[in-house]
Parts: sequence; C-alpha cells; structure tokens
Amino acid sequence: MKNKNIYIAIFFLIALAVIVWVFTEKKQKSNTEETTIHENAVNPIKKEDKEQHNQTIHKTDSITEEKNTEIASTSTLSSARILNKGNVLEIYHPFQNSQLKGDSVYPNLENTTGAMLSAYSFDKGEYDVFYREKIKQEWGEWKQLIINEEVNNPQRKVYEATNINNNVNFLQFKSSKDTKSEVVFRLYRFPKN
Repeated sequence: MKNKNIYIAIFFLIALAVIVWVFTEKKQKSNTEETTIHENAVNPIKKEDKEQHNQTIHKTDSITEEKNTEIASTSTLSSARILNKGNVLEIYHPFQNSQLKGDSVYPNLENTTGAMLSAYSFDKGEYDVFYREKIKQEWGEWKQLIINEEVNNPQRKVYEATNINNNVNFLQFKSSKDTKSEVVFRLYRFPKN
C-alpha cells in the first residue's frame, strides 16, 4: 500500500511539472511579439497626443504579463521594426536614403521605475546616433549616444547604456549619416514591484 501511494505521488508531481513547463513555454511565446511600424508607436493614446498625431490603430504590444495594450502608428518617416521581449523593447532603425530621423516610439514606461537605453549596429562606419525624449508635449534636445570603448566586438559598433526616466512619453532616434545596416536600439524597462 505504501509503494502504491508513493507511485501516485510521483505521478502527480510529474504531471504538475509538465503543466508548469507547458504554461511557461506559452507565456514566453506570447511575451515575444514582433511589430512592424511606419512611424510613431504610441500606447495608451492620450487625448492631446491623439489630436497632435492623428493616430490610427496598428497592432498590440505587451510588456508584462498583463493584457495587451494598443499601439498606434502615424505618418511614414521611415520603416522601423519593434520587437517586444517582455521588459526589453528592441527598435530596429534603417537610417537609409537620407531618412536620418527615425520614428517616434512610445516606450510604455508608466508601470516602471525607469529604463536603460543602449544601441548597436553591424555598420562600423563613421556616423553618430542620437535620441531625444518627449515629456509632457515637449521634445527635449537631441542627445548623442556614446560609443562603448570597453566592449571589444569586432563585428559591431556598440553604444553605452544611458538612463531613461519613467516620465518619458516618447523617444525619437536619428543618425548623422546613412547606415549600411540598421541600428538596433534596446530599451531595458524596469517594472515596479
């Protein structure tokens, strides 16, 4: 009788482990979603932003385990891709054909303590990349991302991480010259506990 109870307990533990594993795999797949945009990615749309940008709904975005929220896009400055990986947002900007100013992107920092922004590109040429922040309808000055001299990666041009405050409504990116490959901006968001 004792052996039978042990076998039943082991069976239930294995079944529970399989259920947890399947649930974890589904959650990881749903947290990684690729979105292609043509200009501004915004999330929840505030009345003043809607009037200013004349947005149209485009796709959904999920930064945590909560329900998906809307992303909108507006005009077409350039074609950028956004890859959402849970708390990391990757923005792929092709600065080509003299389209040196990129998309305005809604970073969705409302339920965070802030974020860190870094970048890299496989184009190791002579160009600089910049970002600026929009807070309460005001665009700030362009800030240059600094090349990370401590990283020894012969295949990439890597930029140092910089702090982004959680009161930022939008980010925008630009390059000083056309790039041969897209610049990947990574925004690491720190959720509130």
